[in-house]
Amino acid sequence: MFKALVRASLNLIKAIPHRQSRPQRRKRALLIGITYSGTGWKLTEPTNDVACVERVLLDRFKLAKEDIVVLSEGDSSSDRPTRDNIRTQLEKFILPEDNIDYFFLYSGHSFQRADAAGIEEDGQEEYIIPCDAIHPSDGHIIEEKIITDKVLNRLLVKRLRKGCRLMAIVDSCHSGTLLNLWHQRCNRAGDIKSTLRRIARHVIVEPIFNRLRHRGLTKKIRNTDRSCSGFCPRLPIRIGEKPLAVIVAFFIVCLLTDRDRSEKICISACKDHEQTFESGRCKHRTMTQSIVSLLETSNRRPTLEEIMENAREHARKVKENRRVEVDERIQSEHPTLFSRIMNRPYADVKKSCRGSWEPQMSSNHPLNMEAQLRL
Repeated sequence: MFKALVRASLNLIKAIPHRQSRPQRRKRALLIGITYSGTGWKLTEPTNDVACVERVLLDRFKLAKEDIVVLSEGDSSSDRPTRDNIRTQLEKFILPEDNIDYFFLYSGHSFQRADAAGIEEDGQEEYIIPCDAIHPSDGHIIEEKIITDKVLNRLLVKRLRKGCRLMAIVDSCHSGTLLNLWHQRCNRAGDIKSTLRRIARHVIVEPIFNRLRHRGLTKKIRNTDRSCSGFCPRLPIRIGEKPLAVIVAFFIVCLLTDRDRSEKICISACKDHEQTFESGRCKHRTMTQSIVSLLETSNRRPTLEEIMENAREHARKVKENRRVEVDERIQSEHPTLFSRIMNRPYADVKKSCRGSWEPQMSSNHPLNMEAQLRL
């Protein structure tokens, strides 16, 4: 009797349909590092940025080697990051398929110019500078060779299909909205202003937003307001914690934000009007290397807030070390106070050291900063 009961139980268990494992999402990466060798714009770390990001993508995130495209001046096996090569790879990068994870890295120079279209919030259009966009004789920027933020948005952001995810790191100056993602202020965390903004959002904005959401008015609000005030309400469900939560959250996003069913996140080294610098004195010389170190040493995937705290701490260390480096250089070349007053050495560099820069995270939807990084 007991054996028959056990046999029947085993047959019943076998008859229960097992939940099938999710198919592995395809992953692709495009890594661009430009050192501008032979020009007055020379950088030392973009090649190292590309190498360390490629390493963590292969080892930690298990990307296949053939799914990683590298354009780097320091890699003899890759194509040079010229304007034509970058445009070609950007056009081939995003595939006409659903549910693909993309990673994009740009490490190099970027700059600003007046926005002729008149759609930028600050009136300035950002652009990246390929290696052949610097004039070889006078060092001026060749405007015909640059790639603007609108082109990057069209080739990287607008072409994403349903269920796709884009994670980008842009380690350059003037990079806050280089992909033209609308939400950046509401994703800030860690400082006093962001804390007060978060309290106001929880206490005032989100309760009102939830009432309007039940009345079907939020879609009109979001369609008419295309700038980020910093008080954008989060989704009621935290993305990234549970598979079911992800499905429900994306469904809500589709209803509230123009049926945009993809996720785009960009980590930038600084705001649009700021500059960032390399530092030879820091353990990690760039923001990219600091984030890669966090990914390699953490036992779990860090949260978005932890990544931004890491980036801000790196920016603080670079600023301190840069100030010390400039002071030591001035004292060695101009040992007397009279000499320093008369020559006014390194005035521009000292001015940049007095300023600050703050890494940014922009996205197409307001982010839950406590969610873990997904790639």
